[in-house]
Amino acid sequence: MNKLRFLLIFFILLFVLLEVTLRVVQMVPSGSATFVSDENIGVRMRANIPLDHGDRTNALGFNDVDHSTDVSKGTSHLAIVGDSFVFGVVKRDLNFAQVLQRKFDEGNRDIRVMNMGIPGIGPKNYLMLLKNDAKKHMADTVYVMFFVGNDLVESHPDFKTKIAFGSIRQVLEKPYTIGMDKEYFSSYRMFRAGLRMIRERYLDPQREDGATFSRAGYLAIEKQRAIVFKTDMSQYTRRSYDHAVALLHELAETAAAQSMDLKVILAPDEIQVDEQLRADVFNNSNLYPSEYDFTQPQKILSEQLDKKGIAYIDLLPAFVDAGKTRKLYKKYDSHWNEEGNKLAAELIYAARFEADRN
Repeated sequence: MNKLRFLLIFFILLFVLLEVTLRVVQMVPSGSATFVSDENIGVRMRANIPLDHGDRTNALGFNDVDHSTDVSKGTSHLAIVGDSFVFGVVKRDLNFAQVLQRKFDEGNRDIRVMNMGIPGIGPKNYLMLLKNDAKKHMADTVYVMFFVGNDLVESHPDFKTKIAFGSIRQVLEKPYTIGMDKEYFSSYRMFRAGLRMIRERYLDPQREDGATFSRAGYLAIEKQRAIVFKTDMSQYTRRSYDHAVALLHELAETAAAQSMDLKVILAPDEIQVDEQLRADVFNNSNLYPSEYDFTQPQKILSEQLDKKGIAYIDLLPAFVDAGKTRKLYKKYDSHWNEEGNKLAAELIYAARFEADRN
């Protein structure tokens, strides 16, 4: 009995030591070969580094050409702010921001589109991008791409985006914060990330042609994200929703104070669009379909955006309809493929044209 008590105390102390160590290490400023800490927005991609498909980041670390801060008379500057959904995973020319630029050019509309996407960041960083980069480039219009797959949970007030252990991670705003949800434990987050890496690199290293993750790895990612669709929300998820709405409101107020028009683009997760993916996630997990509503984020956010008078574009209905006959997402990857980017550009252009006409 004494031996069991000793072992129990030992493992508890070991866990506490590991947790404290991880939290302390995550406080130390760091960088990586791809990302660099930024005092204004938190983190950004390094400048002029090579990307897939032969592209390179620009002088500010964006997946775009360099833009002048001088505004020509009559030219409208449209900044698109977001995470990897804006940055893109396809060739730059096929990214929705570039497709949108070509549509504006073809329509003789003097609008310059600026891609201000940074992989891994969240809504708190979007606010800082609006205050800094968008303002510096004299943007008169800002589109905020809000990806419901992870932007909701990354809006949680107790967490922030930071470079830690060579990657972009969500870490506690205050390292001494204690919460009841497992997400508050840095050791749990590191264990989950490590398990995912082991699965992808060693247990299931083979990839289907064109796939980013293994099938099992991608289903695990979608299962984790499914918490935002659960109708019986945990306190953690509810706080994420509430703070997401507060951040969007702050974005709108900040844009107005800087004489910018702001529009929120609600980008759907693939599990909302692809019925087969949804079935696969349920069939390979202990989740129950009756406990989930895969339109819930858009319902809640659109209701709150309407109440606050914030303009938005909900891409979900059109993506669900188009997704019945064509693939819109890269294989085993939550980002849009060429078709998805094309559809997003068409929808955004149509909404902009309608707004201008009215």
